[in-house]
Amino acid sequence: MFQTSVSPLSLRHGMRNGIGNGRKPLSDDQIRRVAPSVFAETPWTAMTNKYLFIPTGEIVSAMRKEGFEVVQALQGNTRIEGKGDFTKHMLRFALPQAQQVNGSVPELVLINSHDGTTSYRLMMGIFRMICQNGLLVASNVIEDLKFRHSKSLADEIIEGTGTLVREVPRVNDQIERLSNIQLRPHEAAAFASAAHQLRWDGHAPVEPAKLLDVRRHEDRAPDLYTTLNVVQENLIRGGLSGRTATNKRTSTRAVQGVTENVRLNQALAVLADELAKHKAH
Repeated sequence: MFQTSVSPLSLRHGMRNGIGNGRKPLSDDQIRRVAPSVFAETPWTAMTNKYLFIPTGEIVSAMRKEGFEVVQALQGNTRIEGKGDFTKHMLRFALPQAQQVNGSVPELVLINSHDGTTSYRLMMGIFRMICQNGLLVASNVIEDLKFRHSKSLADEIIEGTGTLVREVPRVNDQIERLSNIQLRPHEAAAFASAAHQLRWDGHAPVEPAKLLDVRRHEDRAPDLYTTLNVVQENLIRGGLSGRTATNKRTSTRAVQGVTENVRLNQALAVLADELAKHKAH
């Protein structure tokens, strides 16, 4: 489901390369410093002539004309030499005149690459002011929009932003809905256990209960929305003290890569939505 002056996040939001999110517009130079793939002038050399190249920078310019400003930029890593300037990237856009609901505001999230690994993807996101935490809206709540590279791509994406913006009231209703659901300790523990399985297969450096550790006083509330944020932050941001398989002290790593960031975010959102439905019965 559902990040002051601008400074590098350094692993703060599950990316080795990232900047924002202080809700302040980022300049092209700031974006380029951590996500050069956004401004690639050609596709990766492995792409064939059939690949229609539409640089993300053109979409950014079109979005800005409509009042959407980039407030966070992230880019995935690659071990393939020469591919670093073309890899998958994620941009979060602040919505013009977005209203807060329970300390959160909606954002638009754009994902693309110039190496053929993904098409343009536009999603709804949520920015929580207290922890500067960015979540994604589950696709079973608001459907993601996907776009093939085409000559009319910029127009299609701008039209898509309108489609998602019209869904903001539904997103706000979802925030209110989750915020009004109070969890008993065993329900919060079950949610953390399910989230734990999403992140680790086999040995995990921490027990599921560790995902419920709060980082600030405001996160002590027992409602489902707060619990979702706490668990998501601990999973994505990392930094939890734990033990290796050989019982050595360690700390959990931040999630690396755009794909894994999105997968975990949306899977957590689905878990929260399913728990909300269960509580309603």
